[in-house]
Amino acid sequence: MSLFLFSCKTTFTATNHLLNKGFPNNNVINLNHRLHRAVLKHHPSLVIIMIGTNDMINPPKMISFSEYKSKLNELVTNIKQHGIHVLLLSPPPVDITDLLSRRSKKRFKVLPNEKIDSVTAIIHQIAVEQHCMYLDINRIFKEHHSPNDTKSSLIRNEINSERKDGVHPTAEGYQLIAKSIFNFLKSRGKNYQRIICFGDSITFGAYVRGEGSTKGDTYPAILKRLLFPK
Repeated sequence: MSLFLFSCKTTFTATNHLLNKGFPNNNVINLNHRLHRAVLKHHPSLVIIMIGTNDMINPPKMISFSEYKSKLNELVTNIKQHGIHVLLLSPPPVDITDLLSRRSKKRFKVLPNEKIDSVTAIIHQIAVEQHCMYLDINRIFKEHHSPNDTKSSLIRNEINSERKDGVHPTAEGYQLIAKSIFNFLKSRGKNYQRIICFGDSITFGAYVRGEGSTKGDTYPAILKRLLFPK
């Protein structure tokens, strides 16, 4: 089992143009709390934010749609006022069968993916209102027919990972996120030299090589290799 061990002291260097500032079990309230130390003090030119999974499906971290919207607006506003560009990502869908095998269905008045669909709509609305970039990762996963109950699922399940997870991407899923961001930025002629990936355990890269870093199979690691090849 992953121990989620990594250093919070990483900073930009001459050869490190992208930082992984994902942290397990975070929701949007946690991102606001650690915004200065994880993001602002590093003076990035772009912050890529994926947050909402814990807010919607992790009982200790769940908050209302209205609070989520308020806190995400606050987060984006505080980043943009420092002249930093923002790219908002919607979270991937979850495998309901695997998720509910380890979390009580009674905790959900609305089914998990319906909640994630609603938060995806909120993220898109905030992107429009705040004039920042938006990439619908949720839609991209669905277009790749994931999650599903086979080995090919891009969300971890018992067949492809020997664990009823239902939430975290496989290595191939993280690769899809990274390539989608890369293609999005390049198609729009965007070129940023100091990038921070900010979010929860999906940004962190839970359960793959290099978790918590820009090495191995995390989406920030793959994105760094694509954007800044040696």
